This record gives sequence, C-alpha cells and structure tokens, in this order.
Amino acid sequence: MGRNDFHSDEHLVAAVDAVHATVCRGQRELLSLIAKVDRRESWLSSGARDTAHWVSMRYGISCWKANRWIAAAHALEGLPRLSDALVSGELGLDKVIELTRFASPGTEAGLIAWAKGVSCATVRHRADVERRASIEEDLDAERSRFVSWWYFDEGRRLGLEAELPAAQGAIVVRALERATDAIPEMPDERDGSFAPTRRADALVALCSARIARDADQDRATVIVHAQLDGLKGGVGGCEIDGGPVVHPQTVRACSATLVSRACSRTGPGMPLASAAHPANPQRGCSARSATATASVGSPGAERDDLPRPTTSCGGGTGAARTWTTSC
Repeated sequence: MGRNDFHSDEHLVAAVDAVHATVCRGQRELLSLIAKVDRRESWLSSGARDTAHWVSMRYGISCWKANRWIAAAHALEGLPRLSDALVSGELGLDKVIELTRFASPGTEAGLIAWAKGVSCATVRHRADVERRASIEEDLDAERSRFVSWWYFDEGRRLGLEAELPAAQGAIVVRALERATDAIPEMPDERDGSFAPTRRADALVALCSARIARDADQDRATVIVHAQLDGLKGGVGGCEIDGGPVVHPQTVRACSATLVSRACSRTGPGMPLASAAHPANPQRGCSARSATATASVGSPGAERDDLPRPTTSCGGGTGAARTWTTSC
C-alpha cells in the first residue's frame, strides 16, 4: 500500500498500530512455543548446548537475549494481564520481557500502567534493581567463564571470544581502556570509528608487555620458520610455529619481537642476520610500534662474536634483539 492509499495521517497511524498489534500477537505465540520447546527439549538433536543456544542459532539473536526470551516465555504463563498487554500491542516485547523479571500476579496491572509512560531503559533498570541476582547465578557466571581463539580466513586472521563474570569483565575493560588511552593516535584515526582498532592494538600491547617479562624465554618465544631467500625477497610463505602461514613482509615488519628460523638451501650454518633495528614509524604491522623487528642480510651477519638468538615475543623497551638463524 502506498502513502496515497491512506486518506489522512490518522488512517496511516491506525494502520501502523494494527500491524504492530499483529506483530505482538505473533511474538506472544512465539514465546509460547519456545516455552514448549524448552520443556520438551526439542532442541536436543540439533547439536545445541541448551535451549538458549538453539534459539540463538536458529533466530540469529544473542544468547543473552535468547535467555531473556525463554525466561519471559515461562513467566508469562503465570502473568495473564501482562500476556494480554503483549497480545493487544498495549506494550511491546522489550518492555514485557523486562517486566516479567519482577512482576507478580498482584503487581502486574499497576506495572503495565506505569510501563506505558516510561522508556524501556527505565523498565530494565527497575528490573535490575528489584530482581537482584542470586548467588547461584553469580556462581554460574563464574563457572562458565572462558576465553577461546582460532585462526580463520586461511590463517590470516585470529578470532577471539571471551565470556567473563561482570566484575572480572570490568577489570578487563578498564585495562583495555587505559592501554588504549596510552596509544598515540595516528593522523587518520581522529574520529571514534577507529576505537575498535585502537582497542585491538591495546590488547596486543598488553600481551606483548606481559610476555616480555616472562622469565622462561624458551616458552615465551614465538618461532617463525622461513626460507632465507623468501625472507629476503618477500616471496614464499613463513610459518608461525604451531600457527598459520604468513607473508615474509609481515614477519619483517611485525611489531611483535619474533625469532625467525630461516631455512637455507645450503643447510645449517652460522647466524644469517644481525641485530634488529627499531621499527620505522612509517611501516610495519603497527606504525605505533617501537619494538625490534627482523633485519635480514645486514652487515655483520656472519660474525662469530654475536650473542645467541634468545628473544621473547612482543618485547617492550627492554626486550632482547631479534635474530634470524639457519635451521
């Protein structure tokens, strides 16, 4: 239907209200069916961990929202007035879900009238205040904490996922914020759209500083296997020990301090590179880096008096220097 099919704005608004009510009726029916799926565990054959995981995967919502939907679906069975308010479109889904967290059959009528005059954020805040988490919920959040990572995009990217209790998460957020504030802004990063990029750099900086202080240099070293001629000429691939294949230029320019073990076609021999120099601010993985980078084929590469290549990955200002050795 086009705009001209409505005789007045009042007719148009009435049509929007009618569609909204239809959507709300469908949402109430959806919640009712989700409650049945939860009781019957109809998700078991799907490979999901639980009902929330199944709802999240099937309907493309977060696990947090899926858990809220499931809890509301069960709660509405004992809150008839609130259920009717959703069916009629008197209240939208978001407000109804928040109200189910603390409403009772004796309070739901008054809460419906109150919620109609306030924002959804206000309803959520009241729910947070009135429904304090039980100790078991806090312990469950503690038990389910995790951090996982994986390589993707043919080894060119690393994905990270973490879930922490709120108190621990606040520590991580504060540390990242402080580290981000300490990172110099690049000329093209003046607006807020670069905040995620700067946080990523801050995370690398925090991890680099930690690993640089590791007393066990062998365990803290990241090894890169490379063909010497490829490392010099920027051709072929370099393999991170226990990780993916990366481009030689990435190895030479990476802001982390790496130990490159270059395989020469002539076989094992003497060290093939000299001490590394500070990264050029105009090149490398991160132009902010001030750590050492690999320098291949530099003068003095075959001197016998050079120290052994023991280097911690991601070293800070006091990190050992990077060397390239034959293997």
